[in-house]
Order: sequence, then structure tokens, then C-alpha cells
Amino acid sequence: MTEFVRARSVGAILVNSRGQILLQQREDKPELLYPGCWSTFGGAVEPDETPDEAVRRELLEEIELSPTLTLWQTFEHEYVYLGRPTIVEQFMYYGAIALEADRIALHEGQALGFFSRSDLYALPVAFGFRPVFEAFLATRPDQLGLRLTRAALADAALVHHTMREAFAEHQGALNPTSGASRETVEDVIAAMQQGGAVLAWLGDTPVGSARYRLDSDALHVSRVAVLPPFRRRSIGAAIMAYMETIAREQRRTAVRVAVRMQLPGNLAFYERLGYQTVAVADHPRGPDRIVTMVKPVNGGGAQ
Repeated sequence: MTEFVRARSVGAILVNSRGQILLQQREDKPELLYPGCWSTFGGAVEPDETPDEAVRRELLEEIELSPTLTLWQTFEHEYVYLGRPTIVEQFMYYGAIALEADRIALHEGQALGFFSRSDLYALPVAFGFRPVFEAFLATRPDQLGLRLTRAALADAALVHHTMREAFAEHQGALNPTSGASRETVEDVIAAMQQGGAVLAWLGDTPVGSARYRLDSDALHVSRVAVLPPFRRRSIGAAIMAYMETIAREQRRTAVRVAVRMQLPGNLAFYERLGYQTVAVADHPRGPDRIVTMVKPVNGGGAQ
């Protein structure tokens, strides 16, 4: 059986006002993987770092920039390095950049440049990232400017407000009614004290929120909310990707959600994000069922 070396790496897809992404051309050195090919700025996550810390460090070292970044996607890819099969857990971030290429200080690699989706077909791209870049350019430009923050207890009223606004559409549509309609700011504070909450922002406008609880084995996420005017922009997916980062930082092996069977769109949403059903139980207050779904992180398994 093949034994793989495991590693973690970060990359940053930086996009200018023309919708082009900034890429780095790797040195033409035979000891490097993919010499002369193009990739994101980024690199390995050190043992004592979180991915968020690593991507900020790499960008400062390589191009002297510290833009606002949001975690877009995590995935694994494989390659052979120095004769050793390696599996890399890749954390891909994105953010906006206002500088032109000739104004950016380059400290690693032989060149940099901005490229459109059509430009990618002529580029030798490292690490098999071409479809990653194409997928980003096809689906993510409307998210530029989105940022995710961890809410303080002082933000509980804002977390409560976004949740109530987003869940209002369920009022009278679910049987039994959603518990979100009865929650107070004090309830939100009590829930946050068991873990925390995050807020999603477009500029200075709060557009979404979610809460999490630190269970012994998993990060339990609840009340994922995106305001109706801002839906279909993958903000919910960005919130869940951020929750997966928090789970890794907290050394939890999985992210867990509980979804009502009466909301098939929510079930499909989590399935698309890689969540698996592990249990189905009757709703404690009436004629519905609760589906428990789990996504492993940190090498954990669904449980």
C-alpha cells in the first residue's frame, strides 16, 4: 500500500477591477515542481500556523501586500516530490487588488501578471490548477468585497437581526414553526458563549450570519442565514468554508449541521458542499424529521 506524505498549502487568487487574476511564474529550476509554470502566490502552511496566518505571511514575503482575503475552497491534490507521493490539502483564498502589475514588488518567482479566463488556455499552469482558476473566474467575481468576521458578543444583536430577516420566509411555512422566530438577543448571546458566530459583509453591509458550538468531536453549525437580496452569490458556501477553517483551528474532526426534511433546498445545498447524512430523527416538536449531516475536516471521518 502506498504511503503518502501529507502537507497543507495556501494560495491566494487576487483579482483586479477588470476581473483578471494575478499569477506568479515559477523559477526555471529543475529542483522545483512545475518549473516555469504559473500558479497563485502562496506556499506551505508551517506546523505552528493556521491557514489564515500562512496566506498572510506568504503574500507579505512574496509581494509585500496584505489584502483582505476570504477562504473560497479547500481541496486535496496529489503529486510526487523527490520520489515521495504527497497529498496536499489546499486552502484557496481570494481577494481584490488595485495595483497594476508593474507596481507590485516581486520577491519570489521570475515574473507576475494578470490573466483573463481566455488567457489561461495558453499558459502552462502548475499543480493542475487550470480548472480551479476557470471555475473561480466563472462563478466568483460577484463575491469580491465579501469578507467574513468572527462576531463578538457585542455583535449579538446584529447576528440576531440577520438571522431573523433571513428566516422570516419560513414563518407559517414550516410545521412545527422554526425556533428562530422565538429567539431573543439574549438567546443568541447564550448560544455564542458555547462557541461563537460569524458575520458576512459586503462592504459595510452585513449580509449573512451563522453560529457555531464547540462539541467534543465536531463544530456544530446552526442558523446559517443570508439576507434574501444577497442570495445566489455563494455567500452561504463562503460562510460554511469559513466554519471549516474554524473547525481546523479548533482541532475538531468534522463540521456538523442539522437540517429539516421540510427544507429540501437546504439539504441539497449541504450535499453540494460535501456533507453526508449520518442520522435522521423525528423532530421533537411535531411532524417533521431532522437530518444530521457531517463533513470531515482535519483527516476525520463522518460520524
